[in-house]
Amino acid sequence: MAKRIPPIPKTVHTSMGEVKVEQVKKVDKEDSLGEYNIDLRVIRVKKGLEKIQKHQTVWHEWVHVVLTDAGVADVLEHSQEEAVCNAIATALVNGLLAKVNNPHT
Repeated sequence: MAKRIPPIPKTVHTSMGEVKVEQVKKVDKEDSLGEYNIDLRVIRVKKGLEKIQKHQTVWHEWVHVVLTDAGVADVLEHSQEEAVCNAIATALVNGLLAKVNNPHT
């Protein structure tokens, strides 16, 4: 029996505090899948995505939050930061899927 993918979180947490997650029709003028607003500490993710894409986007943006909070984002080139965010978000979502598909491991 296939398991359900958990809902998208309404908040995510970092050592610097809670970050709100909003699902919106349009994230920005570039029509991105997601973004992190550093001033508001809000992650916005595009509403029309498949649930697994939303998870990937939320956790990608969460990694941006963590890197920013830790000061690491200040020393990375944009392409490096994106690669790090993609890699860590992919690992987190793979872990989520593994838990959903095999909850006893």
